[in-house]
This record gives sequence, structure tokens and C-alpha cells, in this order.
Amino acid sequence: MSDNKEFTDKENLKERAENLKNTVSEKAEEIAKEARGKAETFAGRTIDAAEKLVNDLLGKKPEDADFEEVKTDPKDVEIAELKKEMDELRDKYVRLYADFDNHKKRTYKEKQEIIQTAGKDVIKDMLPVLDDFERALKALEKNKDAAAAKKACS
Repeated sequence: MSDNKEFTDKENLKERAENLKNTVSEKAEEIAKEARGKAETFAGRTIDAAEKLVNDLLGKKPEDADFEEVKTDPKDVEIAELKKEMDELRDKYVRLYADFDNHKKRTYKEKQEIIQTAGKDVIKDMLPVLDDFERALKALEKNKDAAAAKKACS
């Protein structure tokens, strides 16, 4: 009985959450539409007012207004281009330095791994030889001619 009640409570909560989500989404859309409309109206009024102000200052009607292109100094253009190039080169330098630093770290790590594995490999390769040597010594101890065999090995 309590399992059924928990199930219906969960379903009710899910349904309420879904309804709340839909309500919030609808309100957000309404607010966004309203804000968009106000922004467009404001932008239109601002542009119209700016045009009127410019034309009033120049004493021209909107039809007669001729807009002149802003002239820029060639040195300013060159300075802007050089700044842009400098920023690009600085970015390349920082990236190259980061790559170099990463390479250094990676090679150091690889070197440490090689040193560790090289030591392990040497020990692993020596273990069978040592085991064979121990077995040979035990066999020589059991053998009657052990002293002669030991002298022969030396």
C-alpha cells in the first residue's frame, strides 16, 4: 500500500515539475518577446534621433545628407597591423613554450619509466640464472665428486 502511495507521490511530483517547467518556459518566451520589441523600438528611435541631430547640426535634410568616409592615417593602419602581428607572434610563442614544456615533462617521465623497467628487466633476466646456479650447487653437494666438480667450475 505504501509503495503505491510513494509511486503516486512521485508521479504527482513529476507532473507538477513538468507543469512548472512549461509555465516558466512560456513566461520566459513572453518576456523575451516583449524585451525584443522594446529593444527594436528603442533602437529605431535612437537611430532616428541621431540622424535628426546630425542633420540639424549640419543644416541638412535627410535626403540631402551626404556622409563622408572617415579618413584614417596610414601610420595608424600600419600600427594596428603591427600590433595584430605582434599579438599573433606572442600567441605562437606562448603555445610553442607550452608545447616545449609539455615535451620536457613527457620525456622526463618516459626516461624515469625506462630506468625503472630496465632495472626490472635485468633482474627478471638474472632470476633464472640464479635459480639454475642454486640448483647446481645443491646437486654438487649431494654428489660424491663435489670437490672435483667445484674445482672444475672455478
